[in-house]
Formats: sequence, structure tokens, C-alpha cells
Amino acid sequence: MSPTRLLLYAFALLTIFGMSTTAAAVRNDERNNGASWLAHGFQNNDSEPLRRFLEAWHKRHRAVADDKRAKKPQLEREAYAVFRAFFVPSKPDLEKAYVVIQKELKVTLVDDDFSGLYARMENYENGDMRLSTPSELLSQLQVISRVTLHDFRPAVSIEGPKVLYLTRDHLHELLEFLAVEPKSEFHHVPLVDRYWDLEHGADPWVPEKDDELTARKRRLAYLNSQLNIIPGHFGTGWHFATHPLAYNLYLNQDRTRAVVAFRQGYGGGEAYLKRTDKGDWVVVARQHDWME
Repeated sequence: MSPTRLLLYAFALLTIFGMSTTAAAVRNDERNNGASWLAHGFQNNDSEPLRRFLEAWHKRHRAVADDKRAKKPQLEREAYAVFRAFFVPSKPDLEKAYVVIQKELKVTLVDDDFSGLYARMENYENGDMRLSTPSELLSQLQVISRVTLHDFRPAVSIEGPKVLYLTRDHLHELLEFLAVEPKSEFHHVPLVDRYWDLEHGADPWVPEKDDELTARKRRLAYLNSQLNIIPGHFGTGWHFATHPLAYNLYLNQDRTRAVVAFRQGYGGGEAYLKRTDKGDWVVVARQHDWME
């Protein structure tokens, strides 16, 4: 091989190696420090890092496969099925590129046929406001068992957006990006536990200056070009999961009826569901009965 060809060959190898190294560094940055990658895109008014971050997230966490779901306890299987029927995002959410599914779900099995709740629901629709609240009625039910489903990744019946399943790691990254605080603070595990203890709506740092609040709003707008993250109603925190958000799912003992206490934006209520003769779950009614 001539010296000239040898030099060209060496140059080509270095170029390919350099490109692959750069690509690997980008992938590593997205995986290990998503907040920095998002900040880079935000500062350069470039949406491509955001799209790549979200697409990597989407590909990394998928819905629980049918064969694995079939091996779960019956209560969990029914909870997955009920949530699938319950989860109907709003039209603005469905116009986004991605929806975000909550990372856990509280499920309560009760010794009750929900006749009192269903009667209240029917009377409420007929205009009778002199009724016990659903939360009062739910609190009076005899509980058989309670469970919290972690790593909750149900299949959902929506058309359009891709699905993201919220995880602790991604919560870290989103908080770090939005709150504009030192990275090391967000990697303190008890802090994230505290955040989730406050029902997804609290923020560990409340901005004291207008410019800090404006910076957060601009960063939120950057994320919301692809998602719909709702800011907390009282000026602190964010709702990362796409609404409706299920606070608690109640099943009767024979698993033919369900009630889901939910949040939708800055209000919420209860969804009433039943299982058909074919085994499918359908929503009978949704009632919004509280506002912040």
C-alpha cells in the first residue's frame, strides 16, 4: 500500500472512531445525566436533545408484557385492567408527542358491593346534593387488603402519543432540570422519597425571586413542547404524570365493580367501573366533585 493510501486509510479510521466515540459520549450523557443534556438543549434553543432524551426513555421502559402480567396475582391483574379502561387523557394531552404514566398505584380490596357509592352517584347526577362525600363513604368500607403496585407499567388504550413510564431516575432528572438547583442535592434519596410522600405536587425548593420563577416557567415550556407537565396550583411543584391520575383504586371482593379516586388538573373525583360478562372493564360514570 502506498504511503498516500496508508495516510488516507488511517485518517478514515480516526474519523470513524471519533464519530463513534462522540455518539457513545452523547448516549452516555443522556443515560447518566439527562438533566445536563436537557439543559444543553434548552440553553441552545434546540429541541433535538429533548426529543432524544424522551425517545431513549420511551425505548428503555415498556409496558409489562402479557405473559408476565398473566403470572401476577389476580388483584394486580384486575388493577392493570381497570386502569387501562380508566385512563383517558384529555384532548390537549393526546395532541402531545408523549404521555407519562404514574409510577405506582394504590389498590384496596374491600368487602362491599359499592351499592352505597353507586346509589350516591346516581342521586348526585339527579341533582341531590345532600349526600355524604365519596371519600366519607370510601373510608367506611371494610378493607380486606391493601397493596401499592410499584414499577407500575400498564398497557394503555390511546392513539397518538408514545408512552413514558415514570421512574425514580427520570424523576431525578426532571426535578434537577426544572428546579435549577445543584445536581448533587437531587441525588440524595430521602429527598425524592419526601417528594413522592407529598402526593407528587410538592417542590423541595420554593423560588424566592421572580427571575428564578421565570427561569422555571421557561424550562417547563421547553419540556411541554413534547409533554404536558402541569405546574402545582399553589405555585410550587409539578404534576409529572399525565392526568387523570389515580390516587386509589378500590375493588369489590368478587372483582366485578371498581371505584377510582382520581385527580384531573386542579380538581378530581371518582370514576365508577364495572366488568362486563366478557371480562372487559368499562367506565360507568365519572364525577368531578372537588376543586383546589
